[in-house]
Amino acid sequence: MMLTLIRRSSAVSSLPKLLLKGALLCTVFLAIYNLAYLHREMASLTMQVAMVWLVLSLYLAVGKIGERCSRFDMALPISSRKLWLAHSLAAVLSGGLVLAVATGIIEYGIRLLYRLPRPAPVLERNLFDMAPILGAALILTIVLLNSLDLSLSSIPSSKRNRLIKAGVLLGMFGLIIVLGRLSAFSAFIVLFAAFMVAWRSYRVLPVSFSLVPLQPDTDEEPAALAEEQEWIAPTEPTIYGGLRQKSSLTTTIYHCLIKYRSIGLVVFPVLIGWGMLLSGFFSVWRGWEDELRYTLVLLTAYLLFSGIGGQLKKVYLFDHLPISRRLVFAVLCLPYLFAVFLGYGAGRIAVAAIEEPANAITYIADSSCCHIRIPIEFCRISWSGNPPDNTSPWGESHPAWKASLFKEGRSALYSPFDTPENSSPDFVALQISRAVEAIYERSIPPDDIKNRYLDVAPDGSIGMKGVGLTLLENYPDMKRRSNGPVFPVMILLASLALFILISIYLRTFRLSITDSVRKIVFIGLLLLTFVLHLMQYVLAIDDHMKMWVYIGFWKVFIRNLGDLLPGGSITIWVICALLFLIGYRLTEKQFEGIEMPVEK
Repeated sequence: MMLTLIRRSSAVSSLPKLLLKGALLCTVFLAIYNLAYLHREMASLTMQVAMVWLVLSLYLAVGKIGERCSRFDMALPISSRKLWLAHSLAAVLSGGLVLAVATGIIEYGIRLLYRLPRPAPVLERNLFDMAPILGAALILTIVLLNSLDLSLSSIPSSKRNRLIKAGVLLGMFGLIIVLGRLSAFSAFIVLFAAFMVAWRSYRVLPVSFSLVPLQPDTDEEPAALAEEQEWIAPTEPTIYGGLRQKSSLTTTIYHCLIKYRSIGLVVFPVLIGWGMLLSGFFSVWRGWEDELRYTLVLLTAYLLFSGIGGQLKKVYLFDHLPISRRLVFAVLCLPYLFAVFLGYGAGRIAVAAIEEPANAITYIADSSCCHIRIPIEFCRISWSGNPPDNTSPWGESHPAWKASLFKEGRSALYSPFDTPENSSPDFVALQISRAVEAIYERSIPPDDIKNRYLDVAPDGSIGMKGVGLTLLENYPDMKRRSNGPVFPVMILLASLALFILISIYLRTFRLSITDSVRKIVFIGLLLLTFVLHLMQYVLAIDDHMKMWVYIGFWKVFIRNLGDLLPGGSITIWVICALLFLIGYRLTEKQFEGIEMPVEK
């Protein structure tokens, strides 16, 4: 009997969806942790524990642990104590599985980071050391939350209970951090506290659960209570129209598609923050290298599809209403896309406000020459792996510096402004002049550069005079060229990947396809997208691909797009907008023709 009740518990039935959402959150957290780890900031055991606890908080918030039993269970000759105990055990077992999956994914991802070519220091303790404390804290949290409103079959989602739940989750995270500094045996203290709370709740349970709270006794008649109320009928009917009507309709559609109205308070800030991450804001703000965002295109589509795809099954709610599917599809997709767009735009505005101009051309001097270094987006791509030599008008020629993308491939990045060993002072000055013209669109004669900056020793070695190559100090009116239309290209690629995923998934919305097959396709698309995203890092970790060269290919490709067509970046913006609209309309057209089965 107990096993049957546990298997039928709502905490178990909601587990597959929560595991999928938890895995999604883990991948997002790992991307953020990767950025912090590579730059040796904030990467700590506390941050790892916070990532796991946030995933557990998702389970505790929406995992139906407050639904103790169904109405059918209440009609059976089963005591409330047995129902409460079965549901508590189901919630603990389900939460333990979520904890194991989250800990495994995050710990595995972190151990992959340790294999990078430039790893940060390895932490002495890991998440597996914290697992006993995390598990004990999870049990105590479930017991505390399940002790609310013991007379009811389901804990109501009142403001009071939501505040209590938030307080318990925050307090328990603080307890985990404190106990984590002690021995793992401190978990027994938490387990003892959980046992005492569970025993107290078990003893005060009523004989049977109620569906609603019992009203206090009152001596007043219902008619007398009604007479005390003031009933005001409107004299004229309210007429809605125009923008107000459309706003009300779209809001109603959105609230019908999501399960919890308050979920937007979490989802939209996260998507806006994700857009800011794609914009490179956090890299500029923290002084990091701007590299991670170019690898997040597929993960962005994965993040959006996991939310949009889960809401498609509720479209049947509108089929009997005079509401076009075009409007439903717009409400389904555009708010989430626009949240990412808004975050990206806000991030770029913030970057323009806080980023300080810096010399884009630097040098590395050694005993024989001065090596010119430029931003990687101003390098060039050689698909054959044999870039042309850097030559001068007087015949001096040197091989160009290059870096191959793949270990056994030909494609490579090369610098047309490199000054290798045995370069003459005139050649170094010429290369600096070429780099200035390419990056700043300013022509400075090589002789001026040679006389102002180069210092030639009697033995022929080349160095820099004074503090170095102070181009911006000497030419303050120079403005660096932009990195190209990064915003429209990245957003377009992420959007097209999203539209492709949605289009494939929509093909399963036919009456001949069962709901189980539809779920398998949905999960399969998510796994495929995530694996393709992960392959970037796997190739880099296994040393088959150089990640920084891969990022360089992205930067060079996007910057060169602005130079290919007349009009530059403006033309690329227009083309990307048209391609976005085409992709959106094709997906929308397919959405209009789906056969929507009623959710069971």
